[in-house]
Amino acid sequence: MRKPNPRKSPRKQVLAGEKVDFPTFLIVWNEHLGQTTPDLHLRMAVWLEATDGRPTRLLMCFREAAKSWIISLFVVWKLYRDPNQSFIMLSSTDKLAAKNASFVRDMIEAHPLARHLKPAGQTELWQRSSFNVVREQGKNPNFSVQALSLKSDITGLHANQIFADDLETSEGTRTPEGRELLKSRRGKLRFIAPRITYIGTPHAGAISMYKPMLEDPEHIDSMVIPVYEENGEGARVYAWPEERGEEYVNMITTGAEAISQGEFDSQMMLKFVDLEAYGLQLDIAHPYSSEIIHATRTHEWTRVVTALATISDVDAEGKPIKHDLVDLLLSWDPASASGTGDDSVASVCGRSRDDRTFVHHVAKLPPNSKEGWKPQIDRLLDIAIEYGVRRIVVETNNNPALPAEIRMAIERKGLTNIKVVGIHNTIPKEQRVRSGLEASLSRGRCHIHASVMETKFAEQARDFPHNMVRGTKRKNDWLDSVAFGVLHLRKLPPGVVVESGFRSRPQVRSYELQMNR
Repeated sequence: MRKPNPRKSPRKQVLAGEKVDFPTFLIVWNEHLGQTTPDLHLRMAVWLEATDGRPTRLLMCFREAAKSWIISLFVVWKLYRDPNQSFIMLSSTDKLAAKNASFVRDMIEAHPLARHLKPAGQTELWQRSSFNVVREQGKNPNFSVQALSLKSDITGLHANQIFADDLETSEGTRTPEGRELLKSRRGKLRFIAPRITYIGTPHAGAISMYKPMLEDPEHIDSMVIPVYEENGEGARVYAWPEERGEEYVNMITTGAEAISQGEFDSQMMLKFVDLEAYGLQLDIAHPYSSEIIHATRTHEWTRVVTALATISDVDAEGKPIKHDLVDLLLSWDPASASGTGDDSVASVCGRSRDDRTFVHHVAKLPPNSKEGWKPQIDRLLDIAIEYGVRRIVVETNNNPALPAEIRMAIERKGLTNIKVVGIHNTIPKEQRVRSGLEASLSRGRCHIHASVMETKFAEQARDFPHNMVRGTKRKNDWLDSVAFGVLHLRKLPPGVVVESGFRSRPQVRSYELQMNR
């Protein structure tokens, strides 16, 4: 199939009343939105149409490449070509299924070539996840589009084609029950539709359901697009340089929002990496045993910087080195310890101006008493005073009143320079660990105090992510407290000196950076 020229408008073909191919359909949609069509999306469009008749095919493309968006538009194009067809869009969760159904409906309503497919006067039916377009009566008894989740009852359903979008997830493949559900559902798909298209990225390492598909090119067509490939000279060729090029890759590998190396290899390079095998790699953390030295500075420093301090260390050659901290906080993952079996854990974490993370102190707080949370809050404030911390972040999911209780205790003790921030956690625990702590470890920018390695934190870090599985009796409260703290350390402002990946302005002092935030 000849690849369309994204710089040449397909308007003549459209005005002639021809049924356009999918790449042209894509270009018309983007022109309607006032945007150009990336070569990456044209590659996928050409492949999707060229392999459309195959019984099974696999599209693996790096995360955030708009795969679901392209697939939704492809379904619209198929209905534009033949509105009597039926399609099932199968996703891992109800939320993703509803999102894909919304994509399809919105595109039908707005695409210049597909607007006629929207039925009139059926507002309630049209807004559901399963709906019909305008078509010949009695031609097909099945819905035009059914957007379902992996846990939906699919017995008795039929369609011309199934699009299985992101069925494999780390959460769904970790437990035997999750793997069995995925296997069971996949086994039924062939009885529902003669053609199946799988779309996704690998999450399960060597046992990924996509691995045997790639190893069977005779029966399964596949397209694999990592975020970049290396040419013969070792230079990177990015699949989507306009949006996911060098700057983006640097941000997610070395920036403040970096993901772990394993997650990058899996989700961006599409390698079958086992993220479950070894826990967090604490061995690559920088150990240190020195204490925090709080700076004695001018009023200009102390009034701007929440907690400016120094941690002494040694470099790779054993030479003394000092790290200036631009943020220092005390995080608290509270538990009442009244029959729950969980520990209530507080952690002191910091971030240096050269973008290094410090896990300095982790401690279990005493259980509640007849005075309620008072024993824990008193010990929390003792830790804050001991380490000179001026900001406490506390999870409020189980008790939204805790920040207020801490503030009252601060007032009773006559403390005036400690700020309390209550945070309702919406990010899953595993994601908190991977986005904060594991990312810092994998970048070689995590420093852990020797005393921390003697606590339950080390044990739970090495048991990660198995201790994150719902229903497991394995504990994760020490690890979660640290990850919660690391994740809420301030993002570094422009001008911070970093060894690589950032512009360097060494002449700018820390308080000036804070002033310019």
